[in-house]
Amino acid sequence: RGYTCRPDFEQDIAITASNDETARIWTISNGRCVGTLVGHTQPVRDVQVDFENELAITCSDDMSIRFWNLSTFTCTDVIGGEHLGRINIIRARFDQEPPIMVST
Repeated sequence: RGYTCRPDFEQDIAITASNDETARIWTISNGRCVGTLVGHTQPVRDVQVDFENELAITCSDDMSIRFWNLSTFTCTDVIGGEHLGRINIIRARFDQEPPIMVST
């Protein structure tokens, strides 16, 4: 079961957040999964993406926020312990310097 989908139709790519504790990167035109972001230990509720800079941010029921490099599908940073329960929503402004992020 998926929770969120963030498409970029110009680049033919989408990223989904899912109940299976992952976020997945898809080619829209053929429906193929081209990468999986693995690291959360509970369902991933939301994802925000900066397709231009190949960055993603995910939040999860495991009370953590993870930062991802989409060219290597690796986690580059983790924030945890600030929330007392699952994190349902994350929003980011990548066009700010420095970028701004909020979560609930």
